[in-house]
Amino acid sequence: MMQKINYFLTVVFVTTAFLYATGCHSPERHIATIPSTKTPSTHHSHPSVSGEWLVIQSNGYTGQMTLKQSHGMVTGQILWDNHIPATLNGTLDGNKLSLLADYHQGLQGHYTATLNKNRSKLLNGISASNQGPSATWEAVKK
Repeated sequence: MMQKINYFLTVVFVTTAFLYATGCHSPERHIATIPSTKTPSTHHSHPSVSGEWLVIQSNGYTGQMTLKQSHGMVTGQILWDNHIPATLNGTLDGNKLSLLADYHQGLQGHYTATLNKNRSKLLNGISASNQGPSATWEAVKK
């Protein structure tokens, strides 16, 4: 019987020494963790204007704008209901959008606006043409 007790105490001692040596003595080490495979979302940290937008200008022009954003650079096109289309190039700095519209044939427009908090509207827009009057504009994401 004494032999069994000695054997038991030896096993307990060796196991305890092993667990202590490998760092398993603290409660934090007993919790198994599984590495996350989920990519962190950047949606909230970096606003995006990518997508389809319905545009209304104060001078009566309406149309659809398609934008694609890569980091702070924005490209796309705008198709007006009663005007020639334009290619768009610009930037989004924070929530401030700035676009240059190239209508070809020398006609250009500079568009600025503010992206609202829920990223569904472009507000307080101002457009200025190199060959005509300025206008205000707004857009709603489709």
